[in-house]
Amino acid sequence: MKKRKALFNALCSICLSTLTLPAAAADQEDVIEARAEATYDAARKNIDLDYKAAMDRCDKLDGDAENVCEKEAEAARKNALADAKVALKTEKARAEQVEERNEAELAAAQARCESLEGSARKACMKDAELKYDD
Repeated sequence: MKKRKALFNALCSICLSTLTLPAAAADQEDVIEARAEATYDAARKNIDLDYKAAMDRCDKLDGDAENVCEKEAEAARKNALADAKVALKTEKARAEQVEERNEAELAAAQARCESLEGSARKACMKDAELKYDD
């Protein structure tokens, strides 16, 4: 009985050590997306503040200089918004990548568990699902 328990513990530790992502891997996608949205919202607020400040500076000018200043402020705002959108899309793509990796790692972990038997197999499958399943 002691040998069987020792074997079970050894197999479980081997199975667990081969899984590479942290236990909260399934939540990584949500964390990445939430952080990306918060960063985007903050960037938009900063962009709006910068635009307002630039337009206030432009109001102090007259004629063509004011028109040029306003166009430059609008261009800077549009460019900054475009950059923020690209950053948001990049982070969302990263979140999707995390999800796809988790699915692949879950399949690989389950395949490793298939070689086990009985309670070792059940424990291995449960651990794999905890680490990689959403």
